[in-house]
Amino acid sequence: TRNGAVADWTRDNGARPRIVNWFQQWLSGERRFRADWARRVARAGAIPMITWEPWSAPAGEKHQAIQPDVALARIAGGDHDRFIRAWARDVASYRGPVMLRLMHEMNGNWYPWGVLTNGNTPADYVRAWRRVHRIFDQAGADNVSWIWSINNLERIEGEDRSVDAYYPGDRYVAWVSPY
Repeated sequence: TRNGAVADWTRDNGARPRIVNWFQQWLSGERRFRADWARRVARAGAIPMITWEPWSAPAGEKHQAIQPDVALARIAGGDHDRFIRAWARDVASYRGPVMLRLMHEMNGNWYPWGVLTNGNTPADYVRAWRRVHRIFDQAGADNVSWIWSINNLERIEGEDRSVDAYYPGDRYVAWVSPY
């Protein structure tokens, strides 16, 4: 998202990206919605896509999936509403198109929102997703396209539900993306 990064990439690779993705965590790193980053991407002719992750990202490569503060039941129960509302207001104020890839790869066990992690269930996932979506709706953030992104179509060891059990519903999802 630095100035000129999309232009540099286009020059080096011969194709201009139409979507530029970055990751942002709820509890670590840059936590604010960065309208300045989104504007830079838009000026380069692409749509910003943010992989929005409810966790504190690991230092290095070791994932710490056990993070009870961001268990899906807590998100669905409203524990993070204040933070989500602030983001929703900021995204709505930005007004340009934003793709939001929320709680991706939920059918894995390496993130706090994943299968069999922090006591999560498919119903918790659906409730958490829908709650976040409703907060964005209430803020007037109709410039968001919601991306539901699974890890793959297979089940992890110990999971007895198909990935369909995690689908929030067509009203809440604009794009489906297997990883």
